Amino acid sequence: MPNESNQIHAIGIDISSVESFFEAKKKSILKAERITGPKRILDSFKAWLKYKNIQNHQFEFISTDKLNNFIDLLKKVEKKTIVFSGGDPLWFGIGRLLIQNFPISKLYFEPAATSFQLAFSRLGKPWQNTQWISLHGRDPLPFEKAIKKLPSSLVVLTDSKRGGAKEVYQLIHSLGLEGKYEFWNFERLGYSNERIIEINSIEDFPTSIDPLHLVILFKKEEPLIESK
Repeated sequence: MPNESNQIHAIGIDISSVESFFEAKKKSILKAERITGPKRILDSFKAWLKYKNIQNHQFEFISTDKLNNFIDLLKKVEKKTIVFSGGDPLWFGIGRLLIQNFPISKLYFEPAATSFQLAFSRLGKPWQNTQWISLHGRDPLPFEKAIKKLPSSLVVLTDSKRGGAKEVYQLIHSLGLEGKYEFWNFERLGYSNERIIEINSIEDFPTSIDPLHLVILFKKEEPLIESK
């Protein structure tokens, strides 16, 4: 459990149950002086405060959307801080950045289901043998190396600034592997307007894809050849 020495409490949130989550963590949250997280989560939290008529607690709010500014503000003035994070803060999340900038004695982490866990649950598929890779600000070469090994499934954390899901599809097309994999795109998982679509060709791509998305590739089963 977090204690007074844990200056920064990073809490993962399963977006699909955000309101009940705030209620369950109410005691810890209301002890904080500063609430931080992505703007979409902060907006949900402020709406919850208003709904619960919690007006006598003045929080300082800081968005984590601009990470360098966020870290500078946390270092500038020490306050009891909650850091909201989608999923697990220590899985391709803000946890690594916090560890790089603060002593572990000041940190406490609480994970929730990751976006890729939610994705597998939506399709009813096991994920213990899956592989994953992040394209955030990275060269696509690691993805090429991973997909050439023909994993049974591969989670791709996309970088929407570089093309996102379409970039991934173009990569597997250029490698001649699009026929070997099912291509699933997951948008805004856990939100009321989440969208899950299987894409079978470049012509199948919707005109717009939400920046909050990820891709999972499932290796297609080889057709059985009947013996004569």
